[in-house]
Amino acid sequence: MGTKIYLSEVPQFQEVYGDTPMSFILKNTEGKGFEIAYKGQVGMFTDSEWFDLDEDESRELVIVDYWMSPVILDFAEDRSFREMSSKYFSGDLAGIYNCIETADINKDGKTDFLLGNIGSNTNWSISNNRILELFLSDFDRNGSLDPIVSNNYFGVHQPFLDKSTIQCQVPMIRRTFSSCDDYSSVSTTEQLFPAKEEKVYQTKQIKNL
Repeated sequence: MGTKIYLSEVPQFQEVYGDTPMSFILKNTEGKGFEIAYKGQVGMFTDSEWFDLDEDESRELVIVDYWMSPVILDFAEDRSFREMSSKYFSGDLAGIYNCIETADINKDGKTDFLLGNIGSNTNWSISNNRILELFLSDFDRNGSLDPIVSNNYFGVHQPFLDKSTIQCQVPMIRRTFSSCDDYSSVSTTEQLFPAKEEKVYQTKQIKNL
């Protein structure tokens, strides 16, 4: 079996932050070039680790990324990759992960995964009643996708960026809200972007930092 090389667009080289790029696993065909062994939108991948999780002498690929839950791809007998994340992870683990490491933390003879999330030392806040949301769409219809981050607090959406910052990205904000006081009253995405604008292209949520 040829060497596997995992490739993906990384966040700093994406055209739009928040978009989910297409990712590939290429198989080295030993002098005949490469062929696609896996193709899928697994997220804005930032780090990965190969490990034989089920001890079948075939390593699985564990991937961490931004605005997504960790992904596990299993190399099947037919030499294709299958997503097996739910077999190893339970619950909503979506976060903003930067790295992954393996170690036997509790000395039980089994490998543990250490996932490097963004952490709580940021301006973003998450709790039982507060989640972080990312809305991605061409809100001002200029042909480019606009990523907008907001906190959802008891159903109230509070944009993370202040008016002066967000209107540089989406100029229509300047026309919609003439003052900072008007902007501070925003509590839904419908208020921030009128219904006549394009529908949201992608929405992502994270409940873990």
